[in-house]
Order: sequence, then C-alpha cells, then structure tokens
Amino acid sequence: MMSTILLVFCAFSFAGALTLTGALTIIINHLLTVIHSVGQLIAATIGTTILVTAATSNGKLALLVPAELYQDAYRRMGLDTKNLSRTIEDAGTVIEPLIPWTAAGVYMATTLGVSTLDFFPWAVQCYSAIFFALIYGFTGFGIAKAPIKVTTPMENSKQEATS
Repeated sequence: MMSTILLVFCAFSFAGALTLTGALTIIINHLLTVIHSVGQLIAATIGTTILVTAATSNGKLALLVPAELYQDAYRRMGLDTKNLSRTIEDAGTVIEPLIPWTAAGVYMATTLGVSTLDFFPWAVQCYSAIFFALIYGFTGFGIAKAPIKVTTPMENSKQEATS
C-alpha cells in the first residue's frame, strides 16, 4: 500500500502547489473567455478533469480541482451544480482506470493481467460516458437549470433592513 499512499500524497502536494500559485485559476479564466455555450462549458470541464487525472495520477483530485474551478462558471450560466458533478464523474472516475499510471489503472491492469490498452476497447462504459455528457451539453437534454430562489415580501424587507 505504500506506493499507492505515496502516489496520493504526491498528487495532493502537486495540486496544493498549483492552487497556491494560482496557476490553474489563471488557465481556467483564460479558457472561460472563449466559452459561450453549455456544450462548450461541459466539454471544457471534461477536458480539464481528464487533464487533472492524467497530470496528478489521482482521481480524487480530478473530482475536487475542477469542481472548485468551474462551480462559478456553471452558476453564471444559470446551471444547477449537479450538472458539474455529473460531468466530473463522467470524465473523472470512469476514465481513471483507462490511464495506465493512475492507481485505478494499475489496479485494473494487474487484476486483469493485461495492459490498459488491451482492455480499453472493452471498457465501453468508461469512455461512452464522455460521449453522453457531450450530447447532453450540446443538445440541452438532461441539463438542469439552477433553481430560482423565490423571496417573499417579508424576506425582501428583512434584506433591505440589513443592507
């Protein structure tokens, strides 16, 4: 287990350095300037999640880092954050076993006794999730809008009183 724990420790250290330096935030802000549709936002989320998984060798970071980076973008587009959660899951957790140097990739390859590239064609569920996420994003099918917060006159007066 030491090799797996060491891999996780190094991955979290790497992510911490990227977060503290603000490198990921700068990259994402530049990326968000060219995103104008829900489909593009979902495609960018998928790409970022796969990139974080491959760069850090850790699927847990691939869930945390893009979620932090994209949550405001999803809110600005009027989308419920469950879309973000689903997209990160589609591109993170299920893709991780297909990347040979991640813990899940090493586990799958050693358990099955074949290389990752050998079982890739048969892992249809892993990569089909990405295609469905893109179809959902570009067609709008299954995309949840953010709930509209309805305020009562009483709540409005309370907000004005505290302002």
